[in-house]
Amino acid sequence: MRRKGKYLFIFLLIFLIYSGTFAYAAETYNIDGKNISYNYPPINILIDGVKQNPNMKPLMIDNHVFVPVRFISEKMGAQIGYDSTKVWITYNGDKIVLYFYKDTAYVNDKPVKLDSSVKLVNYGYTYVPLRFISEAFKNNVNWDENTNTVYIDSKTGTDTQIASAKLSVQSSNTTQTSQPNLNNTSTNQNTQDTSVKPYTVDSIGFTNMNDARSVIILTQDSNYNISKSPNKDAIFVDLNNAVLKNGVYGFALDDKVVKGVIPTQLTPNTVRVIITLSSDADYSVAQQDGKLIINIQPIITTLPSSLMVNADVVNIRTGPGTQYDIITQVNNGDILSVINKSDDWYKVKLQNGVVGWIAGWLTIAYNNPNQVASDISNFDRRTLTAGGSQSSRGNIGQALTSLPYAGKGVWYSIYSTMPTANDLSRFVNARVTHIYLEVATSKAGFPDKWKKWLDDLLPAAHRAGIKVIAWLYTDLKDTTYDASLTAQVANYVTPSGYRVDGIAADIEELPQKDPVTASKKVEDYATQTLKNLPAGMPFIAITYPPQYRPNYPYATMSKYFDAIALMDYWHVSSANYTYDDAKNFVSDSIKKVQFLAGNNVNIEVILHGYDDGYGLPSVDELRGALDASKDAVGYSIYTWNTLNDELKDVFANY
Repeated sequence: MRRKGKYLFIFLLIFLIYSGTFAYAAETYNIDGKNISYNYPPINILIDGVKQNPNMKPLMIDNHVFVPVRFISEKMGAQIGYDSTKVWITYNGDKIVLYFYKDTAYVNDKPVKLDSSVKLVNYGYTYVPLRFISEAFKNNVNWDENTNTVYIDSKTGTDTQIASAKLSVQSSNTTQTSQPNLNNTSTNQNTQDTSVKPYTVDSIGFTNMNDARSVIILTQDSNYNISKSPNKDAIFVDLNNAVLKNGVYGFALDDKVVKGVIPTQLTPNTVRVIITLSSDADYSVAQQDGKLIINIQPIITTLPSSLMVNADVVNIRTGPGTQYDIITQVNNGDILSVINKSDDWYKVKLQNGVVGWIAGWLTIAYNNPNQVASDISNFDRRTLTAGGSQSSRGNIGQALTSLPYAGKGVWYSIYSTMPTANDLSRFVNARVTHIYLEVATSKAGFPDKWKKWLDDLLPAAHRAGIKVIAWLYTDLKDTTYDASLTAQVANYVTPSGYRVDGIAADIEELPQKDPVTASKKVEDYATQTLKNLPAGMPFIAITYPPQYRPNYPYATMSKYFDAIALMDYWHVSSANYTYDDAKNFVSDSIKKVQFLAGNNVNIEVILHGYDDGYGLPSVDELRGALDASKDAVGYSIYTWNTLNDELKDVFANY
């Protein structure tokens, strides 16, 4: 038999693993222009000259012998246990544990190189590679490749041959079969009547309509069993009184649920149809008009909206597994758009448009129900910043998909020095989630020197898992100009392809005695800005607390902005402030704005961290303010550079 294409080669391997049935002629396949031959000889096991139960036979794949664990256990008297994921062997007080994880074999938690991609299989019995058994028993198990014999010596270490497994090659037109003891969920419990002439399987087809798939088997056999593999990667359809008609072959499918269909003559009167799955699926069965119809319904997995890379450098591959080629690499803190999932692998889209697969265990997944991304092909970091559930305070595990103003933040102004690498390292250890960086004002605009700050900070902060919110000082003398300036900052893309995670406007110059005009200015500015912001980008209003500006339009701000950041600067005189003074000030500001703007308003409190001519707040004051900030969505300090070391320690360790 000659077949071209990698799919048939893959399905042959699946066939060998799942069915336990072997064809003995050499199979030659043309893969990427190379002819590769595989020979899978039949295997009979003889113990002291007596043929054993076929369920106890060894398995040979790619010239590696896999010996049933029960056979080793019974003949060696070793303490051996196993389940569907691992095997553990205790011999002379030494314990060896073998398991496969993410296409890698581990012995005592140390990765070992495999020459074959075959994993442990446990459909009623478990195979363990002979070379690992040999290692566990200190080389008392040997396989003579010349004579195709497995020798298992006694645990006393003598040369006595306890048993041998003869591997006999039969003629190329002979087929040996064995049926593992599957724990099937039977849809028909009738026992096979061997006196009845077997029915034929005349054809096998596949249909796909919307989300429903059907495998249609043309047969009159009503004695069948259907089950799903423990790994949820295949559905087994066993026809217990049937034979395959000549010319009925398997086929590969380019489908996101069903990978392919493989029919095989499991025993002289039993046909197994293996439906291989690309993703987990439920099934139902119906029989009508001489057809057995297996309806396959995909199990819908709720995909996260995005992933944050949680390792230093991670490969993006062409497919969901380490056997696929590497396309490119991503870095710690990078945010990826999720397109699909297969087992523990995610299909993702990078900001530069590259699409590939990433190992899920090297990422942190985030759901963001409020995120709006109308077109995934236009995906970029702007879609990762829409509101989600409130993050835990100072939780660095929150990715850029969480509220960018939630958690713990630090502020930098145009009068500050930029964060250093040491600062970022300290922020990570302090569980800082976001940085506010001033880059524009109504008077100065958005000059290149401040763009350069974003060019330098954004990649470094994102790699550290820290969000960056750009802020600008707006005097609102010309709301149209300020709206255009705000949109310019929000839409800025660094040369390396990064955007800010939020935009904040400092609104201080509103008429205090004319709340109607103040509200109108805020509304004009906000409505014009929102038309040109990137989709889903949070819009934050920075303003005075109600203790200083009781007539400010907090309700209007709440209507048009995602959050209000209150400048809770309590230390504004030469008075001796206490822990309670600071705590009460911050607490009152939160309660009053919630009353004025509505309880659902998102509030971040900006704590006093600069010297306004009356000295810095004391350690007790800062602790009081921090304790009060628990009632806000986020808390931050203005500014990091103006704090002394003692206050930095208090804030960082809170």
